[in-house]
Amino acid sequence: MGPPRSPRLLFQGDAPKKNPHPPLTLCRLVQYANRTWPDFGRIDGVTTMKRILTLLVLTLSVTALCFAGSATGFVTDAKCASQGKAGAGHAGCAKGCLKSDDMAAVIVTEDGKIYEVTDQAKIKEFAGEKVTVMGMIEDMKISSIESVKKAS
Repeated sequence: MGPPRSPRLLFQGDAPKKNPHPPLTLCRLVQYANRTWPDFGRIDGVTTMKRILTLLVLTLSVTALCFAGSATGFVTDAKCASQGKAGAGHAGCAKGCLKSDDMAAVIVTEDGKIYEVTDQAKIKEFAGEKVTVMGMIEDMKISSIESVKKAS
């Protein structure tokens, strides 16, 4: 273990320092709670609230643009797509199935991804054809279709 250590000698520069943060007591909590937040008011004629709202709107619009995209594939009905039937050889069946209003049209890409389409009226006329759909794509679902073009 060794010999006991001798107590540290205090020299002039080694005086104990006062704690800069006094202990937090109930009285101090009440003082902090009663403080008023600073009022920034107007900065260059524009209120802080207007700046915050502008920033929020810009953030949401950038987020909306991130989901915009396109998908290229064959338009077919959901039942056949789930069975893996899609493509140029399946065009006749897709047209027949999508004539009835109870069948949902979907886009099946070449790599087998199936995209649900929310706006059925814009896509059903292209039944059995290969198309490129521009719109909002999120979680394998195409909503708010901007354009539908025949693909080569």
